[in-house]
This record gives sequence, structure tokens and C-alpha cells, in this order.
Amino acid sequence: MTDKSGGKRGSTGAAQVTGREVLGAFAGAAGAIFNRLRKDLLSTFLLLSAIALAIIFFNLLGSIQPSSSGERVAISEISAQAKSGDIVNATLLDNDSRVVVNTTDGRELYAAYPGSDAQTAVLLKALTDSGASVQVDQQAGKPTRQILVQFLLPILLLVCLCCSARTTRRFPSRSSRSPRWASTPSGSTRPQPVAEAAVAEAAVAEERPHPW
Repeated sequence: MTDKSGGKRGSTGAAQVTGREVLGAFAGAAGAIFNRLRKDLLSTFLLLSAIALAIIFFNLLGSIQPSSSGERVAISEISAQAKSGDIVNATLLDNDSRVVVNTTDGRELYAAYPGSDAQTAVLLKALTDSGASVQVDQQAGKPTRQILVQFLLPILLLVCLCCSARTTRRFPSRSSRSPRWASTPSGSTRPQPVAEAAVAEAAVAEERPHPW
């Protein structure tokens, strides 16, 4: 009994030590990242701006896709329903080039149609002649979101990433600007500037006996 309980306590202590080590490593990595970001505020701002722009881009990308409720059918079926007078009301989504109709039997149907003005006029006339209530939804907000997603946001995202990379190269961290390590004539190593290291190597070369 004593040996088993001692073994259990030992395994529990090892697990606790392992958990502390993991937490310590995570805290050390997080602290190093925080110090790095704090030292270069401009690059940090540009990086956070790029992340925010990427989130906005993907959110708007989903909102500009055509979306309609109901059952998807062919445009020929919509035309047949219009000729038979089975459509109660219809809505033309101008930007998505879709028509959404409600039929007399309670179904909600939608279909895509060509985005040309001639085809829209023909469809609008067929729905109007069937006696259905027809309205046109111009979807005023979608063109603006399309411009943002297709042009403005990608340009701003690219500018932020390029400026962040250029700023990091132009203003390196202190560790990259530290003096190089060079060996002294006595064999010990200490941080020496490049000029001092070159002078020390030249002095050692002069003290060496020439082969002739």
C-alpha cells in the first residue's frame, strides 16, 4: 500500500512539474512576443491594421454573394408560372440578377436571369402581364461593398504588409544591432566591434614568424 501510494504521488508531482514547465514556456514566449511588439510600435500598428482589414475583407466577401430564400428553379419555370397566372408577387434583385416569386400554392421560388437590360425588361413585362405584384430591389448597399472588397481593402492590406516589412528591415531590433563576437589574441571570446577585431587579427599576424 505504501509503495503504491508513493508511486501515485510521484506521478502526480511529475505531472505538476510538467504543467508548470508548459505554463512557464508559454509565458516566456508570450512575454518575448509582447516585448518585440512593444519595441516596434509602428510595425505593431501596421500588423494589427492588416489583421483588422483581413477580417473586414472576409466578412464583406460573404455579404456580396447572391443569396435568396426559397426553392431554386429554372427561369423557364418562372415564365411558365407567370403565363398560367400562378404568381402572387415577385421581387427582382437587381444587383444579384435574381427573381424571387411567391406562388398561389404557397411556394417561394427564385431563379437567376441574365443581367442585361433587355432580358430584365422582358421578364418584368411577363410578370406584370400575369397580374402579379412586381417590385424591384436595387440592393443599394451591395455595389459599395463590392468596390471595397474588390479594390480598396486588398490595396490597403497590401500597403500595410509592405510598409510593415520595410519598417522591420529599416529599423532592426537591438539584438541584430549588437556588436559581433570576435576572438581575442589570448583565445577568450568577448563582444568586440568589427574594427577592434580586425586590429587584433592584424597584430597577431605581425607577431607570427615569417617562413623565410
